[in-house]
Amino acid sequence: MYRRTVAILLAFLLVGLIPATAFAAGSINTSQVGQGLVVVEFNDPTPQGHLRVTVENTDRQDERQYTYYLHPGVKNNFPLQMGRGQYRVTVLEHIEDNLYRPLERESFAVEVTKDDGELYLQSVQNIPWDGATVLVAKARELATEGKGDEEQFHLIHNYIVENMAYDCQKVDKLSSDYLPDVEKTLHCKKGICYDFASLLASMLRSRGIPTKLVMGYGEGINGYHAWNEVCLGGCWQVVDVTCDIQYRAAGQPFNIFKNQATYEKTREY
Repeated sequence: MYRRTVAILLAFLLVGLIPATAFAAGSINTSQVGQGLVVVEFNDPTPQGHLRVTVENTDRQDERQYTYYLHPGVKNNFPLQMGRGQYRVTVLEHIEDNLYRPLERESFAVEVTKDDGELYLQSVQNIPWDGATVLVAKARELATEGKGDEEQFHLIHNYIVENMAYDCQKVDKLSSDYLPDVEKTLHCKKGICYDFASLLASMLRSRGIPTKLVMGYGEGINGYHAWNEVCLGGCWQVVDVTCDIQYRAAGQPFNIFKNQATYEKTREY
């Protein structure tokens, strides 16, 4: 659990946008929009400031845009989780203070629904399971004895709860652009709520089980928090593996599936 608000990791107030003299070409790839993904690969060495990406559904009034750090030179997968509509994706360069300039912008239509199961199977920036060979192999090993999604879920969930420990010192050391390293978490067997929610989502998605990484606030939980929603038997269930790890460490009983009414969701991936 976070002891300080870490919405800054993935949400920024972008103000004072100034027009770019020219947009870079070919950075925003929309070929996987039908699967609920937009891919951004920015290789232009010209920008000197930090890069951001904003993803907006311009047809929606009830949901804010999602903002991410952009890592140059690699493919960054971002989800299109705001439902059907007209989307706008913008690559931005930080100039100074709260000033950013757009380097590239792309608009396109999306037909994927907010709860489309395929959307929540994708490997995205903060749930990077594709290419995480050790994680994929471990998930496969754990799930071998499971006969269906629910049994596989329990095997993977139980492994994380029984083998991970919460790192109380890590929160104060986080950088603003922190992203979970799922293979490092699996190896070190410790982390924070963001790490564990990303780990569970990555392992389950690699097994074809739709899983969301969710951020917000929970009843009785100190500060900004991360947890999961898992689709089992056609129903989305709230799962908070971080709380389960701490309950187990304290020798206290717990229910794996939580009461959704006790959580306030602000972001989902």
